Amino acid sequence: MSAWTALAAQPFFRSLSVALYHFLWQGAAVAAGFAVVDFALRRREAGARARYALACAALAILVALPAATFFRRGGEAAGAPSDSGSTTALASSALAPSGNAVPSAAGRRALRLPAATLRPVLLAAWLAGVLVLSLRLLAGWAVALRRVKRRTRPATAALTASFARLTKRLALSRPVRLLESAAVEVPTALGWMRPVVLLPLSGLTGFSPSQIDALLAHELAHLRRHDYLVNLAQCAAETLLFYHPAVWWVSGRIRAERENCCDDIAVAATGDARVYAAALLELEETRGARRARALALAADGGTLLGRIARLFPGAERAASSRSRRTAGAVTLASVLLLGAAARVSTLAEEEAR
Repeated sequence: MSAWTALAAQPFFRSLSVALYHFLWQGAAVAAGFAVVDFALRRREAGARARYALACAALAILVALPAATFFRRGGEAAGAPSDSGSTTALASSALAPSGNAVPSAAGRRALRLPAATLRPVLLAAWLAGVLVLSLRLLAGWAVALRRVKRRTRPATAALTASFARLTKRLALSRPVRLLESAAVEVPTALGWMRPVVLLPLSGLTGFSPSQIDALLAHELAHLRRHDYLVNLAQCAAETLLFYHPAVWWVSGRIRAERENCCDDIAVAATGDARVYAAALLELEETRGARRARALALAADGGTLLGRIARLFPGAERAASSRSRRTAGAVTLASVLLLGAAARVSTLAEEEAR
């Protein structure tokens, strides 16, 4: 463990630990601000695109803050005195005889449990978490590739013709393949360079042609909006900052609003909200066990009943009261966490100097 302790004391890892400490209160502050602005947008009945943009901006800030802290700390460390000199001075001031009965400020910091004692353990835990989540992400990527390459076949001529009309209507510039697959239970969009939409082999037998068109339009909306790349960025943020609940909450809001945006595009492309709502209800009834969808964008993402409710204004207003209560609870929890995390980060910064 001594080798790891020495490695954790290096300037790079010291700056990293300080950035991770500070992100405790920084993430809480961003979550509180996001909850307030999101609540205001809902009160003004802003569209899904505005709420989606807000959530994406909040996640970008969450990622940028620890990076900025890391580079700022690295710059300060480059011009600071060496650790050995500062540590020796601190120890001498703490242990030197003094005429005062009350220890000096330096002595109190020396008697306090140093952050250097916990830093190797915390860094090891963070690295282990990043490693586990990275392996899960790679496994999801492998599953996504396997879905495209195995147990698939070209779609029927009727589905292909309808898919081509929808592709032209939504003005997609890239060619998109339509395949039937035994590995999916719901329509699923995959890929960016060579995008593909997978349809279940037998899962849409009870759907009308207009309902299938609406579901296909939803998947094509994901591809037109380049949601696959945003989803990859979300997975990276969740992997690196997994320890903070704010990252998971904001990322979840992005996924929910992304589905709402694609629902709006699907309804606009097909022209009938009731047909699309009926298709979503059919998916809710026929979908099976929860699947691994780290890199997949499927039609049953998010809360289907909430998505159906927002297609009809009266039902959306009734359903939005619960989301407002949730936003208020998250804001209160974030403010409380902000105070506690700020204190922890301040102590960590003092002891890292």
